[in-house]
Amino acid sequence: MNKKKLDNDVKIVSAYGFSGIREISVDWNAWNFLIIYGKHVNGWFVAIPNWNVSAEIGNPGNLDYNIGNLSDAFARMEHGGADCGTAIAKAIQDDWERMNRA
Repeated sequence: MNKKKLDNDVKIVSAYGFSGIREISVDWNAWNFLIIYGKHVNGWFVAIPNWNVSAEIGNPGNLDYNIGNLSDAFARMEHGGADCGTAIAKAIQDDWERMNRA
């Protein structure tokens, strides 16, 4: 068996600094979600580390698009599914609107 040697040299090809990242804790349906969302060089993202879920999202105010992407991300879970996606998208939108009113 001929195994190819892995290249152990890791090369960072680009790096970008952004300050537009938010972290919120949301309780919904007796569950807690640590939500980290923000902007990256090509758009928006959300990470929910305590659920091992991440997804590309649109602008936090784009509720329909974000519900779709988050529902798809949660569909892989045995519980929650589309309802989790909807709740998280609404929480992100609410936080974003509250922050922009301040």
